[in-house]
Amino acid sequence: MCDGEYACMRRVEPHDCRCCCLCLGYVGEELLRCLAQHPTFDLLAACAAGRAGEPLAQVHPQFAGTSWAQMVLDETTPDLLNQADLVFLALPHGESAASVQALDADVRAVGFGADFRLASAEAWITYWGVSLCRLSSGCGD
Repeated sequence: MCDGEYACMRRVEPHDCRCCCLCLGYVGEELLRCLAQHPTFDLLAACAAGRAGEPLAQVHPQFAGTSWAQMVLDETTPDLLNQADLVFLALPHGESAASVQALDADVRAVGFGADFRLASAEAWITYWGVSLCRLSSGCGD
């Protein structure tokens, strides 16, 4: 259990952390490259909106010739994401919030978009000029 304002980290043994990656564009590609070289993470699934069923190397050509080249991208579903210990969200601004809302309480998430950078919906509107809920179909009341 962690106390204080900082997130806690624990030392994990190799292949101790099952992760899913929701990946689009350059950030998703770089995230996958880092995960492919990391000894601690087991990638359960990589998901890319509208690209499910395609081989990873077709979407991200830098993976051609690697052991992940023929990995088939999955549909993003709550059931799939909730099998992971950790979900990486490399999605456009405004799209991560809906995915995070579908996660079980014990699944950790790391977002690379702007969805959780600001403390309030009002700050989002002030900074970005648009409501987060207008961008994300997952916003509740």
